[in-house]
Amino acid sequence: MRGSNSSSRVMSSKRPKRKGCPKGTVPIMKYTSNPIADPKNGVKYYATMATNREEGATYHGGTALMGVFSPHLQYLQSSRANIWVQNGPQSHLNSIEAGWAVHEILYNDPYTRLTAYWTADNFGTTGCYNLVCPGFVQIDSSVYLGQSYPVDPFNRDVILNFIVERI
Repeated sequence: MRGSNSSSRVMSSKRPKRKGCPKGTVPIMKYTSNPIADPKNGVKYYATMATNREEGATYHGGTALMGVFSPHLQYLQSSRANIWVQNGPQSHLNSIEAGWAVHEILYNDPYTRLTAYWTADNFGTTGCYNLVCPGFVQIDSSVYLGQSYPVDPFNRDVILNFIVERI
């Protein structure tokens, strides 16, 4: 329960107005360096929250509300919050993660950005961030993977609603 003096808001992108994408296309972030970073490299500390799945139940995705922050990191550190949906046997695990990240190696800056990571074979030979590699299809043209999100300087909650679903 929030106190009466706090505030929160669900936020969409606060980018400058633009003409938009041509019909049938989506925005794709341009990278100036090699953005492909293995998410397993350098991961030493992390926390997870998992839900129990009901045996025999059918799931088509999930949803999560996440606070957006801009943690101060040291060289080669990254921080992220994401919803992680998986399916399939361990040897052929399908996985998609969506959320925000501060990842200087990937984005070459210290900003909080919309991020996705996917794999189709348990992180074996497939998997990539955002739209850098073929295999992930973005269908919404109103936001783009890699876009930055401003963090409120007055420490009010900035909340993003993430929905990951099979279409």
